[in-house]
Amino acid sequence: MNMAPTLVTARTTLPPEGANLPRGGPSGNYAPTLVTACTALPPEGANLPRGGPSEDCIARDDELLDERALSKLRWRCRRGLLENDLFIERFFKNFSESLTVRQGNALGLLMDLSDNDLLDVQLARKSLAEVSEPLDREDGVHEVLSMLRKNC
Repeated sequence: MNMAPTLVTARTTLPPEGANLPRGGPSGNYAPTLVTACTALPPEGANLPRGGPSEDCIARDDELLDERALSKLRWRCRRGLLENDLFIERFFKNFSESLTVRQGNALGLLMDLSDNDLLDVQLARKSLAEVSEPLDREDGVHEVLSMLRKNC
């Protein structure tokens, strides 16, 4: 099967029961999640495993991000602090052609930091553990952080 990793937005919290939702749909906490879309259906009568997609439909960490996933990641990385925007723009200029799924996920996790914390971590004024212990333990975050720091 042919697959393409795609960065999508997934709801991370549910609205309280009975909440009035705005007309265009719910708003609130959304976090980017990298998923894959199978572009071909399995042959009719194929014996599929229970409990989830086949291995052909799972994005592998070492695969490069496709153009659509990269575009969504760029949009997700827009910041309110000009300095962060400049560093991230340089990051994409230097690494967009070689970003893997794992690195894209790690960059998405770094974007959950506040602007000031992200700038402090990029400039090594604070360690990642000082800012967010769970993020410090995530796979690939330190690699992406060192790539970001090369652009400071």
